[in-house]
Formats: sequence, C-alpha cells, structure tokens
Amino acid sequence: MKKLFCFALLVCLASFLFAGCGKTEEPLIEKTTTAAPEPPLVGGYSEDRPVTDEDKAVFYEALELLDGVAYTPTLVATQVVAGMNYRFTATALGVYPDAQPYQVHIFIFKPLGGAPAELVNIETLTAE
Repeated sequence: MKKLFCFALLVCLASFLFAGCGKTEEPLIEKTTTAAPEPPLVGGYSEDRPVTDEDKAVFYEALELLDGVAYTPTLVATQVVAGMNYRFTATALGVYPDAQPYQVHIFIFKPLGGAPAELVNIETLTAE
C-alpha cells in the first residue's frame, strides 16, 4: 500500500513539474507600436506642443500687467472647458542683474465670448 501511495504521489508531482513543458509563454514586456498618439482624455490637457502665434497672443494678453520677470513661452497644452485652459511651459528671467533663468508652468484661462485671458497660477518647475 505504501508503494502504491508513493507511486501515485510521484506521478502527481511529475505531472505538476512537467505540465508547462513544450508551452511557450507570452513575453512579459509588451511590444510597442509606432501608431499615432491617442487623443487626450476628455477633460484632460492635450500633449505639449510648440506655441503658435494665436497661443502667444493669449499668453501675452494674460501677462501684460506683470512686471519684474520676463516670460518666454516654449510649449503649450490646452484643455477645453467653458472656454479654454492653457498650460504654458515657459522660461522665466528676472529683470535684475545676474538673474538666472528658470522654468515655470503658467496656467491661463480664456473664457468664451471674447473676454480677456486671465492668469490663474504660475508654478516654478526648477529653482532659480
């Protein structure tokens, strides 16, 4: 009886160990494709893109009353709301001697109906 039990146990163990033999498993790393980028999520910002003349007009309209720092927009992402939210990536440079440039995100809201663009927030990305 012990021999039969040991034999059955050995068969079960062998079938468990060799169950995967001859099978090929899928690679853990997914293959990447060069398809077009997916559109932004509804309500989310678009991907950053170069700044157009129209974007610059909104940018400078919102910042026209700021003094002490010169901002140069480099990239922009947009979000459609009841108007348009803009997130500009810009280089900031204080207008004083030996100022060091630094990167910022500047958030601007442009309402529908032609109302002026409004500065919402400026976040520093890199320290001065």
